[in-house]
Amino acid sequence: MPERIDVVKPNDNFWKILSAARKQPIDQLREELSNRRILAWDPGETTGQARWKFPETHIELLQIETKDIGQAFQDLERQVAIQVPDHIRAEEYRVYNWMADSHSWSLLHTPQLIGAIKVLAALQDIPISFKLAQQAKAFWNDENLKVCGLYSPGQKHARDACRHLLYYLTFPDQQD
Repeated sequence: MPERIDVVKPNDNFWKILSAARKQPIDQLREELSNRRILAWDPGETTGQARWKFPETHIELLQIETKDIGQAFQDLERQVAIQVPDHIRAEEYRVYNWMADSHSWSLLHTPQLIGAIKVLAALQDIPISFKLAQQAKAFWNDENLKVCGLYSPGQKHARDACRHLLYYLTFPDQQD
C-alpha cells in the first residue's frame, strides 16, 4: 500500500490550457468534470497513480509497489474500491525494434501488469484507455506541470501517472 500521498491543485493556467485544447468555456469544463472520477496509472514494478478528485478540485498522487503481479492486482483493486472510477487511463507499453534484443527472454513485467489492469477494469465494468508515454510527457512536460501548479517533486512514477490523467482530461478521445 502507498506510504505517501501528494496533493496538487490545478490553478487558473490549467483551466485556460484545458479550455483552449478542448475549445470549451472554463465554466462548462468545470461542470463537466465535477462529476468525474478518473484514475490514471503508470504501470511498472513501482506503479504511479493519479486520482482526479472533484469537487475538491485536486489530484492525489501516490506510488504502489507492484513487483508481484498477484499482489499488485489486489492492491490496485483496493485503489479502485477507494476511487470507484468512471474511467481508467493507463500508460501503453510497446516493444520497439531497437528494444527487441534487450527484451529477449525477458518476463516483461509491465505488459503482464497491464494485462492484470485490463482484467481488473473488465471485472469492474470500468471503461479503460491507453496512451503511450511520449504523448503525455510531450504535452504535460515538467514546465507545463509547474505553470499549472501540478508539479510534485519526487514520486516520479506518480508524476507520470498525473501526466496521463491530464492528457486524458485534455484530449479525452485520443488513445492508442
